[in-house]
Amino acid sequence: MEFIDVNGTKVQAEVLTRAEDGSIRSVNVDGVVLLHRDALTDAHVWVRAAESNPLQAARELLEQNYWSDVKEIAEEAKDEIARGRLDTKDAVERFIHESVDGSYRLNNTDAQREVFAYTRMGQDEVEEWWGVEYSAYAAFRADVYEELGDVDELLAEAEAAGEEDEHDPT
Repeated sequence: MEFIDVNGTKVQAEVLTRAEDGSIRSVNVDGVVLLHRDALTDAHVWVRAAESNPLQAARELLEQNYWSDVKEIAEEAKDEIARGRLDTKDAVERFIHESVDGSYRLNNTDAQREVFAYTRMGQDEVEEWWGVEYSAYAAFRADVYEELGDVDELLAEAEAAGEEDEHDPT
């Protein structure tokens, strides 16, 4: 235990971590972990934001999670196209369908509601579809395709890269 300065007050605390220069980065004061501002990670910044406006912080976190799921599927599709494993529009469509349809986003009622809250599809477009499940599928799929970009262009780039590899003598 050491006496340390916490916002101008000397308190007895257990030092948990130090930086390479020996400065204190985190301490335990009576069971409460305090972090030096230089030691804050994105997660800690979120916790601080949640303390000041918990509803807004929760909404932002849910939205970030939604778009992370969208981007994950789109990036996986791009990787598969670049590797030549998805080499036709039909193969890309099948991959996107299976990824979206098998996603947690469509197999959980609360997650389906999040799709409607964060999709870039307009309300009119979402209402055109029948049923909550299919509407969530259509909206999530549309966001993945928007993130993916032009499939024809991605396939053409992958084909051109494959042709270059065939002509490369190394």
